[in-house]
Amino acid sequence: MKFGKIKKTICILLAGTMVLGTSLTAFASEQTPADGTETYTNVSEMAKFTFKGYNNGTLPTPTTTLGLLEYTLKTFVMGDEYNGPIGIVKAVLNQNGKEKNVYIVALSGTELIWSDYTGLQSTGAVTDLLCGFNLDNPYIKAVVKAMKQNIPAGSDVVFYGHSLGGMIAQEAAADKTIKRMYNVTNTVTFGSPLIKLLSRREGLVRRMCDTSDIVPVLSVYSLTPLAVIQYWGSERFSEDGGYNSKWLAAHNESYLRQDVWGGYDVLGIKGGNATMTFDMGAAAYYEAPGISWLHLKK
Repeated sequence: MKFGKIKKTICILLAGTMVLGTSLTAFASEQTPADGTETYTNVSEMAKFTFKGYNNGTLPTPTTTLGLLEYTLKTFVMGDEYNGPIGIVKAVLNQNGKEKNVYIVALSGTELIWSDYTGLQSTGAVTDLLCGFNLDNPYIKAVVKAMKQNIPAGSDVVFYGHSLGGMIAQEAAADKTIKRMYNVTNTVTFGSPLIKLLSRREGLVRRMCDTSDIVPVLSVYSLTPLAVIQYWGSERFSEDGGYNSKWLAAHNESYLRQDVWGGYDVLGIKGGNATMTFDMGAAAYYEAPGISWLHLKK
């Protein structure tokens, strides 16, 4: 067996361990041309931006079990073509006729993927379990590090996240370091369970949940007396995309559809008027490694 394959095997076995590196690598988006500033008016457009964290934005997310297998086989070997699940960009939020500068932090979800820069990413099943039980994990550590290195202290921040990324976004809104350094104004999630209810999350939280998507109830709260809040809490907003029992299709497709979610503004408020203006091509992406690949690469 070649040494490179041995290194990958070691990293798979160690997935979910702590981030040990001293810095995170930023990658400019290569898939979205820097074609100028645009204004985004609804939450499905923000979901599309969030989904760009997957596989460098080059492959559509799978909607069937077979498609999921094929997708995983393609993404895992992307190597140096992978950007990272943490997208950060400066934007102008306009709400009720008032403008202010904010930083968008968009987080993609579960994906078994390998980076030639930092190894196996902490976006796999281990992190799903850790988040579902409100436990510490390397993904949230990578988010904190990326924000500290790239967002000025005192800035207003809006989090977006799909699936696992939405759970991490809720963890970030409750993180002591983030709350101390920034003003978290809003957190919008797509197909994500309730996380950190009792941890004093900062800002307004909105969870977009397709009625056929089962993922939004897959956290510890579905097993406790707080299940009512998990299923029907005031943060949860449901729309029917017509997927019936096709939960994976609902989970990975519904939130991108304006015909389903176009009635919600960019902050997840139904009938709201908030818009975001930014250059999608100016976003930088950061990885969320499970271990320090630098030590194995030497």
